[in-house]
Amino acid sequence: MRESILSANAGEFWFWIALLVAIGLASLYGLFRFFVRARLIEDTPTSKIRSAAQGYLELNGLAEPLDGTPIVAPLSKLQCVWFRYKIEEHQRHGHSFGTRRNRDRWHTVERGTSDGLFRLRDETGECVVDPEGAEVTPSVHQVWYGDSHYPNGAPLASKDGGWMARLGIGFSVGLGSYRYTEERIMPATDLYAIGQFRTLGTGGGDRDAVVAAVLRDWKRDQAELLKRFDKDGDGKIDLQEWDAARHAAEAKVDAELRERQQAAPINVLADPGVSRRPFILSVESQRDMALRLRLFAGACLVAFFACGGGAVWAFGVRLGG
Repeated sequence: MRESILSANAGEFWFWIALLVAIGLASLYGLFRFFVRARLIEDTPTSKIRSAAQGYLELNGLAEPLDGTPIVAPLSKLQCVWFRYKIEEHQRHGHSFGTRRNRDRWHTVERGTSDGLFRLRDETGECVVDPEGAEVTPSVHQVWYGDSHYPNGAPLASKDGGWMARLGIGFSVGLGSYRYTEERIMPATDLYAIGQFRTLGTGGGDRDAVVAAVLRDWKRDQAELLKRFDKDGDGKIDLQEWDAARHAAEAKVDAELRERQQAAPINVLADPGVSRRPFILSVESQRDMALRLRLFAGACLVAFFACGGGAVWAFGVRLGG
């Protein structure tokens, strides 16, 4: 190792020093980020929905679908309360003969994340969860292969060999030219949630949030949206037509709020919109999540000292000749 450091030219030497320093700084950032996140999760008390105060808090309960249009994962065609998916196509570069080796890689051609509302219920009550902007740890992570852009549902058991498929290993055995990845939170799943809790009334800010959620829900069904608001029949929603859709959503929300004034309040958990207050939805328990974050912080600490020590040692060897 000493000989390699001493024999390296200046460009190579400073490249590796800069790389070690960059990894060390990234590890230092990760150390503080994971440690602060773990402390936040541990120090935030768990509330019951019925007695929850307005503001940033954590809840535990069962994830359930809302009434109305179900949330269906696009690849598996399974009903769920949240999904995230990715479609990748296999691409091969290089030549089969000669000195150049084939380089296989997976190219992402489509991806998406659910933003549909669902319900979180505990023994005291329920609240609506708006998952937009959340950091989600799902209950199901499935990877499988096929020969068409869209699969015909998911297999009963993934044929991907576990972690090897996530790294793209195994294509040579003919699994297919497309790789599908789908994560889901299934109904009746125990869910940990930490975010901004508020009880909706008729105030402008609360009303605007519900209107935005309704519009997002309508956008999920493009065919119905075009049927209702595409007045000129050009197959797209222009600004004037979108304004009409917004007015319709506002009328819908106002009517629902009037109907519910004498009923139970509408509780909503959503993204606080503040970086130091993360919005987290996880099938892990509070304890398991905090432990995992502390382990990540410990790994970052080890990486910081290893990279920093390596850079200092290499610099000393170079100067000492």
